[in-house]
Amino acid sequence: MLAGLALVLLSACAYGITPALFKLAYRAQMDELSLIGLRSAIGAGFVAVTARALGEARVERRAAVRLAGLGAVLFGPQLWLYFGSLHWVDTAVAVGVVYVYPAIIVLLTAVRRRRPPPVGEAILISLALVGIAIIAVTAGPSRVAPTGVVLAAAAALGYAVYVVVVASLVADLPTLGASAWILAGTATATLAAAAVTGRLALPTSGLAWGYVLAHGLVVVPVGLVAFYAGLRRLGPIRTALVDTVQPVIAVVVGTAVLGEALIAGRALGIALVVVAVAGLPLLAVLPRRRRTPDEPVRKRGEE
Repeated sequence: MLAGLALVLLSACAYGITPALFKLAYRAQMDELSLIGLRSAIGAGFVAVTARALGEARVERRAAVRLAGLGAVLFGPQLWLYFGSLHWVDTAVAVGVVYVYPAIIVLLTAVRRRRPPPVGEAILISLALVGIAIIAVTAGPSRVAPTGVVLAAAAALGYAVYVVVVASLVADLPTLGASAWILAGTATATLAAAAVTGRLALPTSGLAWGYVLAHGLVVVPVGLVAFYAGLRRLGPIRTALVDTVQPVIAVVVGTAVLGEALIAGRALGIALVVVAVAGLPLLAVLPRRRRTPDEPVRKRGEE
């Protein structure tokens, strides 16, 4: 439990700085499709090399095709929607809308298993969602353009479906190898979309290249690999709960780096998210008669 919690928190820290990095890249005249495609391609290469060096590169062909397809069909497009919304709304609003995805995961998991969600996780996720809502609605002078809200909402739905599907695919695969194939699929689909729409372009300045490399060599490898490793330990519902700290990080970074408004009311929202995530380890020590549907099955000898 604690290892999974730490891994997802690490992923949230990496991804939490992403909206600010994207907005800075926009200021450097980078298009989001080109940025997503290039960062995914660089990240795929870096993770693949690391996986081979550590002996975690072996993924069967059928599984590799599925992972690449998942990156092309779900992971990539939800990124297009999410980061496209940042053209229309401020960081706090975008992440506030996107991070309804844990609630969608709870519903999808309940429907798939034909059982109600675990009560403890459902309560903590509800608490975190209230905190995120407070963060979003106390946006002060932030922009709330309808187009940006719709894009962010579509991204939330896409990401929820992606997390539920990928949880079953990566369960028995090497984390690094699986991550490389998903990034390869994401890069291929995104660069193709950028080329078809006439938006494919390389960075035109050293600063823009710096943002691309920061994404490809740091944010993407750390965020994706740590997320999958944590997902294997926690399952989709608990992973989504821990991941709700991302809006908190995004708001703090957006305020510090981009000068976006931070109002005192957001402190309550941030506190609720922190309390919800901090409450997750308590579920591991509470007496339970049987394993919850979302709890991953441990292999023999795995502690």
